[in-house]
Amino acid sequence: MLNLMKYRNMEKIVAIVVTFNKKELLVNAINGILSQDLLPDKLVIVDNNSDDGTPIVLLENGWIDVLPQVSANKDIIYSKKYAEIEIDYIRKFENDGGAGGFYRGMVHSYELGYDWLWMMDDDGVPEKQCLKFLYESRDLNIVSGPLVIDIENKETASFIYDKKTSNKFALVKDLVKEEILKNVLNAFNGTFIPREIIKEIGFVKKEMFIWGDENEYMFRIIKNNFSVQTITKALHFHPLSKQTYKYRSTVFKFTIYEIANPKFMYIRCRNAIYLEKIKENKVLFGVNIPLFRVVYEAIVNSIYNFAIGEFYKSKLCLSAIPNGLRGDFSMSKFK
Repeated sequence: MLNLMKYRNMEKIVAIVVTFNKKELLVNAINGILSQDLLPDKLVIVDNNSDDGTPIVLLENGWIDVLPQVSANKDIIYSKKYAEIEIDYIRKFENDGGAGGFYRGMVHSYELGYDWLWMMDDDGVPEKQCLKFLYESRDLNIVSGPLVIDIENKETASFIYDKKTSNKFALVKDLVKEEILKNVLNAFNGTFIPREIIKEIGFVKKEMFIWGDENEYMFRIIKNNFSVQTITKALHFHPLSKQTYKYRSTVFKFTIYEIANPKFMYIRCRNAIYLEKIKENKVLFGVNIPLFRVVYEAIVNSIYNFAIGEFYKSKLCLSAIPNGLRGDFSMSKFK
């Protein structure tokens, strides 16, 4: 512990939590961060313009001193000393998704000079030794993450599937048999990132809004000859991965997504196509099979939505194809 604290005097850690309209869950996340055996030096709360009373809850808990002013065109930042750490509350003037929130938190923390960024969303809760174990396993060339566990039953992983069944979540008792799961990372669920890697590869791609921003960032990490890993002693509790599909065909290899918001339907299709476009996939007989599959899936979803009378959503599924291939992230059509 003495050696650990010696390095902590030289290296500074910031915890970043991004939230939108989940005030009760946010309280649990913040309490989890503030209860760590190894406290971060700063907590940055990035609020994507929540309208559920999030600032009031933060004020009631003493994490901010005043309610934020209303701004139509700029972010507002409030800072205060809370117990042993500093808290920065960034009240954004717009909601640009989880990707935009993490981008804002990363830029803010990087510009302040922090050595390690510990990033998570608002519905996860780190176990009290999570940061300690991540810090003890730190490596300037590796992005590490905790083992993300179902917050309800504590027996299965929230995102990692069992290799044998492929459709069931892996059991925690099996995963912890290895101290480190190499090349495995559930990004932005307690992810521990060294400043040096951010300096090399940049920040989260905010234009992706939601769905796939974490995979795009992991792709950049690995492409630039860095590594990812999961430290199984470090635990982070999170709800199970949400299924957003209505029907999945294993024979014809497509999924019908159950996404009510047309904007989000478009984003999912576009981002999936963009990700496969930039990856170095294997080409078979001149065809990028993974890319072909997601384009085919967007077409199937377009046909399905047309058949049920969702004509606007059907059109968006098709328009996502050329925009995903071009990497066009303009959202002007939704303004």
